[in-house]
Amino acid sequence: MQLVKKRYTDGTIFGADKDAYQPKDLLYKKNILCLRGRFRPVTKVNEDMMRCGMEYFKSQQGDTDDLVLLAEITLNNLSGDGDFDTKDFLDRADILCSLGYTVMVSNCHKHDVLVNYLDRCKPQSIGIILGILNIVELFNEKYYKTGPGELLHYFGEIFMRNAQMLVYPYQPEKDKPVITTENLKIPESLKHLFIHLCQNGFLVDLKGYNKDVMQIFSPKVIQMIKSGEKGWEQMVPDTVADIVKQKRLFGYPEEAPAVK
Repeated sequence: MQLVKKRYTDGTIFGADKDAYQPKDLLYKKNILCLRGRFRPVTKVNEDMMRCGMEYFKSQQGDTDDLVLLAEITLNNLSGDGDFDTKDFLDRADILCSLGYTVMVSNCHKHDVLVNYLDRCKPQSIGIILGILNIVELFNEKYYKTGPGELLHYFGEIFMRNAQMLVYPYQPEKDKPVITTENLKIPESLKHLFIHLCQNGFLVDLKGYNKDVMQIFSPKVIQMIKSGEKGWEQMVPDTVADIVKQKRLFGYPEEAPAVK
């Protein structure tokens, strides 16, 4: 992580066995399924996003023999945590590895930079799993100084490299509509570009999602862990709950019983 922080390298990788690897050694000629996030902590939503991504990949390729499940955290996300330190990151990496994921920490804040970096490892394909709210941000005109032309260049940098964005839906409340690319509101000036990307398979809605987990949000889980409020264990995978309690992570109260 320090090598990435000091910009000696753009990214470093931990395998599911928790050893460090050269990205090219692990990703060469592989199909990469990458979920970006803070993972503080890993929730059942994160787990469902990866499951849906795998199901989509299997529907397209038939098997997952060459598939690498990559959980990626940018230093920008880490720096956004007020109490972030090296141990905090290693705790997240340890949890992700325990769930069987390959973990990458990178300097690649923007999606095009990440895809360009992964493409240097010569993979077969790249799938980036994103929540629909990330797509809303991508199509926000305020981020592009020259308007649609800059956005067109941005997506060109991504999709010319055999990459797709796999979009996980959003439902703010159980009685509200599920938001997908089909009913997402896009600025009128960018609507034609958005439709082009969807119709040509660059933006793909993930199917088969679990509606029962869609109202789980990481900030709420963290709040419940720190306050000792019961019920957060049902919002994360069982392995995650056990590790959080055993190691007293993310502000888990000292007076609370640890798992042995």
